[in-house]
Amino acid sequence: MGIVALHGTGCLAEDVVVKVNRAGITRDITMRNLYEKFHGETWREDIPTRIQSHVEGHVRLQEVEDVYETGSQPVFEVKAGRKTLRGATEDHE
Repeated sequence: MGIVALHGTGCLAEDVVVKVNRAGITRDITMRNLYEKFHGETWREDIPTRIQSHVEGHVRLQEVEDVYETGSQPVFEVKAGRKTLRGATEDHE
């Protein structure tokens, strides 16, 4: 299942762990859990949610406007030694 954090990127699989910053505190969270925080378990709306993002050649925090499901899509896997990293769809920017 693809899930997008709306800030100008493509899709990430629901089990991908991302770093989210809220109120100056950074935590690891799956895309599924992030989706649930935006649609159900509500976070306080007056506290911005920021996620690491590639912006103009640098990794920076960018505010998340929304997170939504995009349905089932094939995702890429990258093997690095004994680890397999998976998560981005073909249209991920």
